[in-house]
Amino acid sequence: MSDDPDEWTVVVTHQGPVPGSGLLPWHRYDLTLTGYLRHTVRDTWELPSPPGPLMGPLPGTFARTAFLDTAGPWTPPAPTAPRLTEAERRVALETGTGLDALRLLTPPPAAPHLGDGTWEGLFEQLGTPLPGEYMRLMETYGSGCWSGWLRFPEPLRTTAPRFTAFVDQTLEAYESLRSGHPQWYPLPTFPAPGGFLPFADSIDGDYLGWLTEGDRPDDWPLVFWPRHADQGPPLAQGLIDTLLAWQRGRLSTVGLCVLDEQDDPVEFAAFEAWGEEDED
Repeated sequence: MSDDPDEWTVVVTHQGPVPGSGLLPWHRYDLTLTGYLRHTVRDTWELPSPPGPLMGPLPGTFARTAFLDTAGPWTPPAPTAPRLTEAERRVALETGTGLDALRLLTPPPAAPHLGDGTWEGLFEQLGTPLPGEYMRLMETYGSGCWSGWLRFPEPLRTTAPRFTAFVDQTLEAYESLRSGHPQWYPLPTFPAPGGFLPFADSIDGDYLGWLTEGDRPDDWPLVFWPRHADQGPPLAQGLIDTLLAWQRGRLSTVGLCVLDEQDDPVEFAAFEAWGEEDED
């Protein structure tokens, strides 16, 4: 495959190739598009002849198809500058740390939406404060979906569905699964000591939360509950560093959605903000 699109060769699909002809359903020709078209309108056979059958010779004419009577010339879009300079990419993907690097890699919304309540009101409903790192992250980004996969509900919403309902429903489901297969669901659940307290989920039914160990929420370890894999140990880093490593394509945890090797992390590091109308 050439880096120059003008050198790309065509592949043609043939309906009903004759058995034994060697013709493939998708047959590769060592011809560029213009070379292939030239062979189809040739007056005489030319050597060397490309592999496989070629239509023709056909009349050297061209007419618009009846199925695209309104088609017109396509104008390619004007090139746009990269979102980040090379220096910014190094900070976002390699050298930066914490919330500043995360903001550079994944720009937050202008007006993050958390809901119309207060943190104090949420803490009273839950029966516990939450880690300050989570509060800083939510005050920067609000509710929304990271990279089209990891979803954070509104923590301060005062109308249904509230954050506490998300927690209760998740833990009820976990307890139901654990009652039948405790070996696969080993985590205690909040408010038991060290219990699992979820705060985000994925579009595939995975959950991210804390193990509420000790009296200091800032010391709670993160844990990922994968839907299609065995439960792993707590994650090694805090919430912001975990998100940063994941967005950079450097976090490998069983069940966690990851980038393909050729994906550009900057291109895929997106955050789609939600409001109340998005979560109804």
